[in-house]
Amino acid sequence: MGVARRFIIILFLILSANVFANDTVQVNNQFYIKHIVGNNDSFSKISNKYRVSIKDIIEHNDINSDLYYKQLLYIPLDSGDVIRDFQFKRLKLDSSKINIAIILPFYVSRNDTLSKSFDNVEDANNFIYERSKVSLSFFQGAQLALDSISSLGKKINVFLYDSENDSAAIEQLINSNDLALMDIIIGPLYSSNINLVAKKLKNNNNLKIVSPFSRNTEQISGHNNVYQINTPFKNQSELLVKQLKKYKDEKIIIVFEEKDKSYSSYISNQLRKNNIIHYKNKLIFTHVDSIRQTFDSNQVVVIPSFDKVFVSKVLGSLGSIDSSFTIYGLSNWKDFDNLDINNLMKLNVHFFDPFYFNNNSGFFLDFQKKYEKEYNMTVDKYSALSYQIIFHFLTDFNQFNFERYRFNHGFVNTNCQLVKYEDYELIPVVMTTE
Repeated sequence: MGVARRFIIILFLILSANVFANDTVQVNNQFYIKHIVGNNDSFSKISNKYRVSIKDIIEHNDINSDLYYKQLLYIPLDSGDVIRDFQFKRLKLDSSKINIAIILPFYVSRNDTLSKSFDNVEDANNFIYERSKVSLSFFQGAQLALDSISSLGKKINVFLYDSENDSAAIEQLINSNDLALMDIIIGPLYSSNINLVAKKLKNNNNLKIVSPFSRNTEQISGHNNVYQINTPFKNQSELLVKQLKKYKDEKIIIVFEEKDKSYSSYISNQLRKNNIIHYKNKLIFTHVDSIRQTFDSNQVVVIPSFDKVFVSKVLGSLGSIDSSFTIYGLSNWKDFDNLDINNLMKLNVHFFDPFYFNNNSGFFLDFQKKYEKEYNMTVDKYSALSYQIIFHFLTDFNQFNFERYRFNHGFVNTNCQLVKYEDYELIPVVMTTE
C-alpha cells in the first residue's frame, strides 16, 4: 500500500477493522446499512453517525412517530454513481520523506482482556471495547488519506502508538525519544496528554503537533508548534460578532447563566466595540413562564453556553413562546443528542462549525466512496476529520486556516463554517463579510 507502518501491539486493528460495521443490504439498486435503535439514540445522533440527513432517514423508513428501542432502520448509502470533480493529480508534493506519529487511545490491553472473557472465538473476534471505536474510526480515515498520498509518490513513515488515555503511557513514550524523530504528531486526543508531549518538544521548531478535538487552549499556551483544530471560544466569538453586524437594527439579546458570565461579557464587550446595541439577560430559572416577558415578537438571541442541560432547557422554553427567533450558539451543540431537530429548525439555530466538511464536494464524495468500499460502513465525523488533517498537513490542499492564538502560543483553526438547521440537516450559511 506504499506506506511504511510501525504498529505498537496494535495488530487487532488490521484484523478487526470491519468488526463493528453494520449489515449492508441492497433494495432496488439502493444500498442500505441496517441500524438497530439503541437506548440513547435520536434522529440527530443517528444522522451524525452515518452522515445522512434526518429527512432521508425518515423518508426511507416511512417513519410517522418517534423512534423506539430496538427499532430496525435502513440507512441509505451513496451508490457511488456521482461525478467526482476532485483529482489527486492536482496536488503538489515534494519527494522528501516524512515521519508521522499517530497517538490515539486504542485501549489494546482492554480489548485483549475482554476478548479472553468470551468462550466462543467468533464472539471474541466480533467484540471491540466501546471507547476504542472513536480511535479506530479516526485511524481508518487517516489510513485512506495516507494511502492516497503515498500512491502519488510521497514517502511516508507512519508510527502508531496506543496512549490508552494514560499519562504514564505518554510519559514512557516521551522518555523513549521516539517522538523526537517525527515531523508531524497527530494526537494525543486529550489536552492534558498533548500538554505532556508539547512541553517536551516545544523547542522543536520543525515539528507540528496536531490536536484534533480539544478546545482547551492550555495545550497551545507556550507551545509554538501545536495546531488546534477545534476553534476556541474567543475565535468563535469574533466570528459571531462579525455576523451580528447584519442584525444591528434588530433586537439582540445575550442569554446566559451565572457560570457563563465570562463568556457573555466577552461577547458583550466585542459588540460594544462595534457599536452594536444589545441586551443581556442572566437566567436564574429557565421555565417558559419565567422568561416569556423577556422577548418581543422578533429578536436575535445569543446563547454562549457549552452546557448541554442549560442549552436544552432554554431552547425548549424558547420553542414554546409565540415569537420569531434567530438563535446563535456554540459549535459543540452539534454533538448534543437531546435537542429536538424540529425545534432547532423552528428557532433558526446557527453556530460556527470548525469540523464542517462539504458533503457535496468532489473531495468528500471521493473519500466517501473509498471509505464505504474499504470498510463496508459510512463515513463519520472522526474518519472525515482525520482524512482532512492528513491532506492539510501533507499536501498543498488546505482544509483549515490557522492563526497564532497570541504571542508565545500555538495556532488555532479559524476556518469555521456558519451553519444552521434546515430541512432536517445542517446547511452552510453565507457569512457577513463587512
